[in-house]
Parts: sequence; C-alpha cells; structure tokens
Amino acid sequence: MDRAFVDFQAELSALRQTYADQILDKYGQIETVWQRVQRQQQQSYATLYQLAHRMRGSAATFGFLELGQVAQQLEEHFKQLAAVGTATPEQVEQINHLLNDLKTIAQQSRQEASGSPATPLPDPGLGHEFIKRLFQVGSPLKAAQRHSTHRNKHGNKLVFLLEPDPQIAQDLSTQMSYFGYQVHTFGTLSALEAAIQRTWPDALILDVALSEVPDVATGVSSPQGCCPIPLWERCATGATSLITDEALNNAPHHPPILFIAAREDMRDRLKAVRAGGAGYFLKPVAISALVDQLDHLTAVSTAEPYRILVVDDEVEQAEYYAHVLETAGMQSRVVTDPMQVMQALGEWETDLILMDMHMPGCTGLELAAVIRQQPIYVSTPIVFLSVETDLDQHRAAMHQGGDQFLVKPIPPADLVIEVTGRVQRSRILRSLMERDSLTGLLKHTTVKEQLQLEIKRAQRQRSVLAFAMLDIDHFKQVNDTYGHATGDQVLRSLARMLQQRLRRTDAIGRYGGEEFAIILPDTTGEAALKVLDEIRNGFAHVQYQGRDTTTNASCEFGVTFSCGIATFPTYSDANCLSEAADRALYQAKRQGRNQVVLANPVLFPPLHGALPPF
Repeated sequence: MDRAFVDFQAELSALRQTYADQILDKYGQIETVWQRVQRQQQQSYATLYQLAHRMRGSAATFGFLELGQVAQQLEEHFKQLAAVGTATPEQVEQINHLLNDLKTIAQQSRQEASGSPATPLPDPGLGHEFIKRLFQVGSPLKAAQRHSTHRNKHGNKLVFLLEPDPQIAQDLSTQMSYFGYQVHTFGTLSALEAAIQRTWPDALILDVALSEVPDVATGVSSPQGCCPIPLWERCATGATSLITDEALNNAPHHPPILFIAAREDMRDRLKAVRAGGAGYFLKPVAISALVDQLDHLTAVSTAEPYRILVVDDEVEQAEYYAHVLETAGMQSRVVTDPMQVMQALGEWETDLILMDMHMPGCTGLELAAVIRQQPIYVSTPIVFLSVETDLDQHRAAMHQGGDQFLVKPIPPADLVIEVTGRVQRSRILRSLMERDSLTGLLKHTTVKEQLQLEIKRAQRQRSVLAFAMLDIDHFKQVNDTYGHATGDQVLRSLARMLQQRLRRTDAIGRYGGEEFAIILPDTTGEAALKVLDEIRNGFAHVQYQGRDTTTNASCEFGVTFSCGIATFPTYSDANCLSEAADRALYQAKRQGRNQVVLANPVLFPPLHGALPPF
C-alpha cells in the first residue's frame, strides 16, 4: 500500500483517537447543563440543543454511529423544549434514559478506540477507495501541480530550440529570455536528443529545415543530405519519439512541440500537424505570438492549489476535513473561532469557505451575512457543512449568501468533488469579473481593492510594499502607424513579460489604455526599481513585426515604457501611493521616457495623510 496513504490513514486515526478520548467530557458537558436546567439555574435548552447537535455531527464524522444516533434523539428533544420552554415529566424521564444510554455508549466507544488505535476510520461509502486512488494515480489538480516541479533553479520555463542558423537561434533565444524563458539552443538533432536525456524541457521548438541538413555532430548523412532518421518520422508517433522510454517514464508530462519554418508550405504544415506539433510559425518569428502560444501550452504548470478555509468550532472535525482536502492536492486553513474568520480572510487568499452551521458566539448564518456585507468577498463561495437537516435552515443559509449545503457525515470523495466543482466555477467567474479580456491582467477596480488589502497586510506585519505605474511611450503612434491589432499585440506582450518576470505574489493590473499598475508586497523601493528597470530594458529590446498602414511596408519596430514607483510606509495609504507613483511616472516622461523613477518624499511630499510612526 502507498506510504502516503498509510500516513494519511494514521493521521485520521490519530484524530479519531483524540476525539474518542474526549467523548466522556463531551457527555459530561451535556449532563452538567441538563442538571442545571433541572435546578432552574441559568442554562437553557438552546445550549443543550447546540451541545447535542455538535456531538451528533462529530460522532458521525469519526464513525461512532450509535453515539451519533442517541445524540440526534437528544437534539430533537432539546430543540422542541427550546421552543416551548418547559419539559413534561415524561420528557424528563425520556431524556434521562437517553443520557444514560449516551454515557454507556460513550464509555464503550472510548474503550474500543483505545484498544485499536491503528484501526482505520470506517468508510462511509466509497470515500477511502477514492482517497486511495488519489494517492495511487493522483488527481488532475495534483498532476497539474507536479508539472511545476521541473523548472530550472531560477524558476524560469526551459525551452529547447533546434535551429541550424546560429544567428537566428541567438536572436530568438535573446528575445524569449525577455519574457522569462530560459532557452537552450542546438544546431543538430543528435545534440538535442542527448540534452533531453539529461534535462526535461517545458517545450521544444524545432526548425523544420533541420530534417534536410546533415547531422554534423555524427558526421552521418543520407544520400540526399538528410539526417539518418528524418525528423518527421521521429515525431510521427505523438511528437515524443525523440525521447527514450526511460526518459519518458521519469518525466512528468510530454513537452509540447512547436515548429518554425522559413517558407510557407502546406506539406510541411501537414507534416507538423501529423507529428503532433502544437504550433507552426514562419520566420521571422513574431515573438509575441510565439510567447503567447508557449504561455498557453505551459499554463498548466502554473496551476495554483485550491485554498479552502475550514470554519468549525469542533477542532477534530475541522482537522479531519482539512486532511481530506489536502489529500486531494488542496491547501486548507482551519479556524475554530468564528470571530477570527475575517482576520483569516484578510491574511489568506481564499477560494472557498467550508463552514459549520452551529457555532457558539456566532452562527454560520450570521457569519455568512457578515462576510457577504463586504464586496470583496461577494464572489467567494460559502459551503455549509452541518448535520442540520431542517430544510428551512438550509433555505435560510442560502438566503444569507450560502452557495451550497452539505450534510454531515459526508464521504471524502463527495466532499472533494463538491468543493472542486465549486472552486473551478468560482475561479472562472472571478477571472471574468476581475481580469482584463485583452491582457488577462487584473482590472482597474481589482487593483485598487488589492492595494487596500496589501496595505492592511503590510500594516499588520509591519512590512513594506512598492506600488508601480507603467505607461507605454508613444503608444498612440504605434496604433496610428501599425493599426490597433498590432497595438494590442504590444499590450499583450508587455503583460506577458510582467507576468513572467515578476513573482506570483505580485499583483499586476491593466490600469487603463496603455497604463499598467503593479503591487509588489514585501519589496523596498530600491528592489522594485531594480527589477522594473531590468524589465524596462528587456521590453525595449523586443522587436515587433508590423505593417505600416500608410505605405503597406512590413517592418520591425521597438517600444519602450516609463515607470513611476512609490512605497509604503513612506506614502501611508492607497491614495497617497497612487498619486506619488503617478507623479513619479510623469517625472520619468518629462526626463525623456524609457526610464524608471522612484518617488522621493522630498520631491513628492504626500498629498494626503501623514507618515506612519515607524
């Protein structure tokens, strides 16, 4: 059996044992409150109802089904008494009888659990078989995450380029490096094959002409001057027969293959398709189109784990469901005090909230209402997970902004499927709402909201952040000279370059038109200046292909951008940061463009607010 699955079972068994050790204490809480109610002290049937309700849910989750059934009967009695306020002698006798049963079953359950600490949790349905499959073959999400492990030490995507012309190979390599790709160039097929056996690339780019030149490395040539085994034949079985079985077995996935060619030829295009080529580009290669395709083909390697916030006052239950979700490749964070949920949401970007219905101090309904009152969390799915079976309560939960109601106990497989579906749909919808359709970057409003959040985070953590505004120089001339389609290509290429060169923790947005905004958490002004100046230099060297709309002549051209940076806490709020960065940007424009300027509080004093006291 897979070691990871054994460890997972051991963790769940440990949680069950911890819960079993506390069963008598939990029974004692119910008994104590019941006695106080009988003596007409300050305890209520509502408290008893909550205690019985929680025991019902937790007992079922950990497989103590008989205990859960008795707790459910008590829950129903206490719910009824909470409504009327007084128990009849018959009801008192029934409750006392049930409490005696509950105590006996609690003692037995604890003894059974203590006698077999390694006993696996009971499988409610197909849950454990599903978990086994996750460990044996991996979920799609986990598979996607595994793809991200084969990067070079700098985190750049690795591309192997097979190109016989050294100058073209060098030019393409240099241009692609500006977009964060590390390119290894090869002049012969044998050299490429040898490299693949040592290192696995993220993508292959092959010149179709290489199949028509001799392999100078081996000195072997065909009578027609071709490689001993034509490239087309090597690729014809799915674009991967360049790679040995041994290398393939050790590889995380098949790298996509793109072809480049010096001339338009339908036969070569057809061969490329039959060889499994994912793209075909004519020379001179339009670098922005090539990078677009590479980004698309390797996008799976940037898949982020789903982040689930589990809110449940029962620690063992919360940990149990968190383990189940983590087994499926998700990340989870547990909050057992509902009063701490807003802080957790502010500190940890959450894809979905998995919430209990009945919690002390703040019910799930109340907590959902609080969350939904804040616009930034309107699109975050809230899934209730409770033993509550009252349909009126389910409707109330949906009315308060809940997206789904799951009933405990739920098989692990069902929980993973439900959460996965919700997060997938949520991410798609959120992307449509938050992302600019042309560049895929954050929209203006989302950048402003994100800036507010990052400033709050920096204040709590007493850290720094940098905010940058970029503007493409003379962009109107690009549109006027080469047309808006070419202008859009320039915008997309700058967006790709920013995404490739900056960290995942940085927020990048299109502020409007040709203007971009970037939030760099935990970054000083000097560090932001250095990295953005490197990007500026790389962007200035990118060559675009366009056709002059006046002369209809095809030509290459370059574009530059100017940038202004301001930092927190030098500028203490979002308005101050934006104004300072904007003024620094216009300073860069006035100084001749194609440069980055860091806002100086002496030259650019804050227009709003005061410097914070640290």
